[in-house]
Amino acid sequence: HALDMPISQERCQLLDVCDFYLEKRDMEQFRKLAHHTGLMDLSTFEDFDVKSEIQWLRKVEPLVGGRIVTISGDLNKNNVLIRDEPDKFDERVMMIDYELAARDYRGRDIGQVFAYKILEMKDGLFSVCCEYPDETWRRSFVTEYLKQTKSLNYFEWDEKLDSVDHVL
Repeated sequence: HALDMPISQERCQLLDVCDFYLEKRDMEQFRKLAHHTGLMDLSTFEDFDVKSEIQWLRKVEPLVGGRIVTISGDLNKNNVLIRDEPDKFDERVMMIDYELAARDYRGRDIGQVFAYKILEMKDGLFSVCCEYPDETWRRSFVTEYLKQTKSLNYFEWDEKLDSVDHVL
């Protein structure tokens, strides 16, 4: 999240993107894609009032706030490579696929880590492999994330914004 990239410094308005795609959605295409990935029961998705959820999120988002950082936008385990040997910077972790990189709340990437933890990809298909990470695991992840973030000294530390509870 401290990566300096040649991208727009304007915050990505994800809820505007959601509205845009909600207007264009094609449920028949969605059903085909879902069945292709092995998801057969779509009632949760078909009955969910997305428009109301977006409206609620628009009201809540400013109340929560958070740090605007450079996000990956696609932070799943398939885009994190671990090198056998450290590179010239003594790093072993390498991120790839910055196609969706943007400026947004860091929670967007962190939430993706949690959500993608339950998925495995095999032969180009996603499948659910485990339960959503419990609070202990999520707290541990965010604690380590904040520890690393603080060590980078990328911004002035704020005890409220940079607490485990606020990030979660």
